[in-house]
Amino acid sequence: MANINDVITRARSVIGQIGYTMNAPHLTPNRNMLRNNVRHQGLFWADCSSYTRWCFDVLGVNIGDWTAPQSEAGTAVWSGFGNANAIPFNQLQAGDLIVGSTAQNFWQGVGAGGHVAISVGGRRVIGVNSANPNATEQDIVNEFGNGNWFWRIRRIGDWTAPQNPIPQPPSPPSGGYNFETVNQRFRVTASPILHRRRHPRTANSEIIERLPNGFEFTATRRVNNGESVNGNRNWLEVENSGWVSEAHVQKVQGGTPLAQNPPLQSNRPNFAVGQNLRTQVDGLRVRIAPGTNQRALTQLELTQNARANATNGMLNRGTAITVQEIRNIGADVWLRIPSGWIAGFFQNQIFVG
Repeated sequence: MANINDVITRARSVIGQIGYTMNAPHLTPNRNMLRNNVRHQGLFWADCSSYTRWCFDVLGVNIGDWTAPQSEAGTAVWSGFGNANAIPFNQLQAGDLIVGSTAQNFWQGVGAGGHVAISVGGRRVIGVNSANPNATEQDIVNEFGNGNWFWRIRRIGDWTAPQNPIPQPPSPPSGGYNFETVNQRFRVTASPILHRRRHPRTANSEIIERLPNGFEFTATRRVNNGESVNGNRNWLEVENSGWVSEAHVQKVQGGTPLAQNPPLQSNRPNFAVGQNLRTQVDGLRVRIAPGTNQRALTQLELTQNARANATNGMLNRGTAITVQEIRNIGADVWLRIPSGWIAGFFQNQIFVG
C-alpha cells in the first residue's frame, strides 16, 4: 500500500522534467508538442497545483485540482500570516502541503490565486512555478519568495480513510446523450472560474480549461441529459471542444455566433498570435487569467525577462511582449504572454501596441 514516502519519491522522479504552463488542469505528457507557443524538451507540462495533485494520486486520493481546494485537503497543521520564516518548521512533516495566498479570501475561492508546494522536511520543499519551472527541490524562501503570505499547512498522509477518493466515471445515460445544435453566445457567471470539461459531467471528467467570470463563448451544441448541477442537466459544448454546465452561464443577447466576427471599435487594435509588441502604459498588471477579477501575479511569479522590466509585479511602459493567445471579454481584449495575462485593450484604451 502506498504511503507518504511514495509521494515524495514521485515528486522527485520528475525534477528537471516539467515545463510550466499556467492553469494546467493536470500533469500532461509533453510528446514534444507546443504549449502556449512554447516547446520544451522535458516529459511533462504542469502548474503548481496539477503537479502536487499528480504526486498525491499515488495514495489514491484526490486533493483537488487547483490550489484553493488543496488548501482544504487532509487535516490542518498550522495557518498564519507573514513571510516564510513565520512557519513553525518543527511542526512540519515530509509530505505536508504548504499553501500560500496573497489574498485572505482565497480560501473561499474568491477572486485570488495562490501557490502550493510539498514539504520534504524542515525548510525544504518541492514545487513548480514560473520562475523555477522544472520541479525544483529548494529552500522555501526560494520557492515562495520573501513576501508575506496567508499560509495553510495541510497533512494528507495521516488520513485514516480518504475523505475525497478519486471518483469512478458514471455510465452515460441509457441511449446516450441527447444532442442539439445551438450556435449561440453565452457568458460565464460562475466566480471566480468555471471548469470546461471533456464530458458533460463533473465526476472523473478531465478539466480542459478554467474559464474566468465574464468570459464569452459560442456554444455549438447542448445536451439536456448531462449530470445535474444545481438541478440543471443542460450542458453546453464550448466552440466544438469541451463542456460547461448551463447552470453557471447566461445567454448573451444579440451575441455573435461562431461563424462571424464581432465588429471592431474604431480604435481597437487587431491583435494576432505571434505578434511582438510593447506596453503603452506604466504599471500594467499581469494576471493569472484574463479579467480584472483575476489575481495579479507577484514579481517572483513573472518570467525572468518580465521581472527585469517590472516594478512590484507590474510591467513598465515599453516592455516587449509576445502575444501567445487572445481572449475577448465583451469589448475588452486580453493577451496571454509568457508570464500570464495582460489587458491589451481595456475600456476603450490601448494598453499594448
